[in-house]
Amino acid sequence: LQIPNAIKRIVFCALEKSPADRYQSMAALRKELMNFKMGQFVRVKQKRRFWKLALLVCLATIPITFFFSFRDAVRDNPEFISSLFLRYEIPQIFEWFILPDDETRIALSSVKIAMQDFKQHKFAQAADLLKGTIDANPGSNRFRRMTAWPLARALARQGKYDEAYSFLKQAYSASDHQLGDNLRIVGITLKLHDGQMKHSRYFFEKGIEAFTRAKETYNAAVCEYFLGTCQLESGQLAEARKTLEAALPKLKDYHGKDIEKNKSFIQKCETALQQLEAKEKEPGGPASEQKK
Repeated sequence: LQIPNAIKRIVFCALEKSPADRYQSMAALRKELMNFKMGQFVRVKQKRRFWKLALLVCLATIPITFFFSFRDAVRDNPEFISSLFLRYEIPQIFEWFILPDDETRIALSSVKIAMQDFKQHKFAQAADLLKGTIDANPGSNRFRRMTAWPLARALARQGKYDEAYSFLKQAYSASDHQLGDNLRIVGITLKLHDGQMKHSRYFFEKGIEAFTRAKETYNAAVCEYFLGTCQLESGQLAEARKTLEAALPKLKDYHGKDIEKNKSFIQKCETALQQLEAKEKEPGGPASEQKK
């Protein structure tokens, strides 16, 4: 006995496990049977589980897409993974799962050990460890890039600015943008995290030079803002005014995508200039001396 496919579909729909997937009334079932009898198309309703399955498939692709995108980011920007894994307490099992190869894992482990020495103010020991890692893998630019800013930071705390700059320049010889970006990162880290104003100024100055060569006016202006705040906090008011006044019009002339971030820099730069004017008017300041 051969049962027509249309009848099979009607029966299976009537016997669905979930009541929501069955015919909701005898009238609906009778209508389908009459359609079959009259030779018309049987419109068996689509089951909900199809949509549930489709939703599960979509949800499953999100972590897979993230996984491969993250791995690509590690390959393209190894210094990004270095800063990310140092900033957050990520379980080691996740590191071994997400990192693309042994080379990246070894480099990250070296950076972590060096940062432990750094926290104990063993700057020379941290720098030697990172240099040793690079020397052991001379053909790997990933090792050099992942250790770039941690090594520069450790060298800067020893006052070895030129050596730190030389290392960064070798790591990013093909891109003044990346060089400037990492110089700025080192400067900000030294200023905000380490509280080392005198060390950070050198890297902001070099960052301005790198971004200027790359013809990136906005990024150079951001470095000028940070340099100006260092000069202001160090009491170098004339230099701070010159630097901040040079940065402000460039920041205002920005027409890129990150408008909100730029507005924040403009506001900070204007606030720094207001603080500068207040300091100049203090007794013994340049403004008070001119009045005399």
